Amino acid sequence: MKIIKNCLPEYLIDICRKEFNKRQNKDKTWSISENFWDESLLECIPGVSSQQSINGLLKEKILKELSLYLPKYDETIMQFYNWHKMSGIASHEDFGYSFGATLYLNTKWDPNWGGVFIWGEDKNNLTNAIIPQYNTLVINYPPMRPHLVTMISPLAPETRKTIQIWGDKQ
Repeated sequence: MKIIKNCLPEYLIDICRKEFNKRQNKDKTWSISENFWDESLLECIPGVSSQQSINGLLKEKILKELSLYLPKYDETIMQFYNWHKMSGIASHEDFGYSFGATLYLNTKWDPNWGGVFIWGEDKNNLTNAIIPQYNTLVINYPPMRPHLVTMISPLAPETRKTIQIWGDKQ
């Protein structure tokens, strides 16, 4: 895993947050995790997350700024993720991709709200964790590390907002 703090310039992270909020409030065409995630990713997770693709100019700007950090790729999938109360994701390894990355958009996140990203060398040894931190990028690249996101508390005052990026399917 590679962790980069303050990975986007302030003007661009601000555009990302505004676009996320605009879509969250006005665009009703978000997919939900229980409709397309493998059942193993939902193990012990009662809630759902919602996702929406990022394409066009915004995707290009983000990738240009992150090019110093991301492994080489030909194609990417990029999505806004809205992690609702009781959502999370069970342990998995993003096999089939050349990398996976998470960019945190919440300006404040309390560890008591859940949503902690946990990873390790193998699925029985998940010993590292990061609490979502604004404008921080976490990159999982080969060898892919098992990871999970702890369940968001039903008492969290807001959703956990991220941009998820995956490089080339292998």
